[in-house]
Amino acid sequence: LLVEPGLGYRSPATAHNLYLDIFSEMGVFVLAVWLVLILGTLGQLFLKIGRVKQSEKYLCLGLIGSLVYFSIHSFFETAIYNPIILALLMVVFGLSSSLIKARS
Repeated sequence: LLVEPGLGYRSPATAHNLYLDIFSEMGVFVLAVWLVLILGTLGQLFLKIGRVKQSEKYLCLGLIGSLVYFSIHSFFETAIYNPIILALLMVVFGLSSSLIKARS
C-alpha cells in the first residue's frame, strides 16, 4: 500500500494478488508466461528428484518448497515488486535452472 501522509488513509498502489496484478497491468499473455515459468520449473524439479543423487534431492525439495510457498503467498500479496524478494526469487530460479540442466 502506498502511504501518503496528507490523505489520512492508505490508498492501494497494487492489487491484492500477484496474478491479478500481472493480468491487469500486463495482460493475459504475460500472465500465461509467468504461470508457465513457475509451473514448468516446478514440473521439471519434480521430474529431476528421481534422477539425482541423495544430496541433491534435498536441494530439489527446498527449491520446490520455495516456489510453492511463493506461489501460494502470491495469492495474498504482490511481493514481486519488493527488490529483496525479487532477488531471492531469481536465486531460486537460477539454482533450479542449474540443477535441471546438470546431467540432463
